[in-house]
Amino acid sequence: MKKAFMAIIAAATVMAFSAVSCGSKKEDSGAVNETTAVSEEDTTEEETTDPDNEEYRELIRREAEEGIDITPQPLPEYDNIPEDWKEISYERVSLRIPPDLEETEMWPSYVKTCYGKEDSFRTAYIVEKMENKYGFLNTGFPEVNEETAAEAFKELGIEFDGSLLSMYKAVLSLTSEMRTDSNAESFETAMLAKEFMIRDNSEVYYKQINGCDVYFMKNDFSNDGCESFNAMIFVSDNEYYQVQVIGDTIEEALMMCSTIDIK
Repeated sequence: MKKAFMAIIAAATVMAFSAVSCGSKKEDSGAVNETTAVSEEDTTEEETTDPDNEEYRELIRREAEEGIDITPQPLPEYDNIPEDWKEISYERVSLRIPPDLEETEMWPSYVKTCYGKEDSFRTAYIVEKMENKYGFLNTGFPEVNEETAAEAFKELGIEFDGSLLSMYKAVLSLTSEMRTDSNAESFETAMLAKEFMIRDNSEVYYKQINGCDVYFMKNDFSNDGCESFNAMIFVSDNEYYQVQVIGDTIEEALMMCSTIDIK
């Protein structure tokens, strides 16, 4: 169980950064496998993420269509947080977690505070503050990049100032209702940008905490016997902390998310 626990934490860590690196599900799997020997199967998966591969391109388009109407929902508030939940923190970020989760080591250096339990997938960890310096829409699709996305947003009447926070706001405001015959090309560019920004996330919640925009992404692997959320806490347009929580139930995971605070 300990190995399984660490494996799912590794998967969650990679997924937490997939939005910024704009990797696909299969690329994320490859990133996790970097800690082990590269298998023949991994090589095959890498080949299928080639943007020149028409099957892969069609897969991305299909999944982009499926997720086009994902928009932020208000994060639920809970007035029944157990009194014995304890607080964990790193720098400006804190949250409360169940008392049976214990501090554990985590190998990526950017994970600064990690709590879990060996006989359970339940966990919570805080990632150090990151700053976007080198761009974020690295899709591998030559027709979908930050410049083409900016042009598409402009035609669609969506505000975008070039920052990472603005990109999240832009793609999460995009819905199928905006598509028309006259803007079809721009809409597809924006739709693909959205797919790469929120890929591997099936729901998004939002809350403003002490003036900071916070997005809570429900990870697609949540149906593997646990419920996982990645919170992106923007302290400026291009700087953010991340918190990952995994609960046995969606309510437990959302309750942990609801206790996140930023000072």
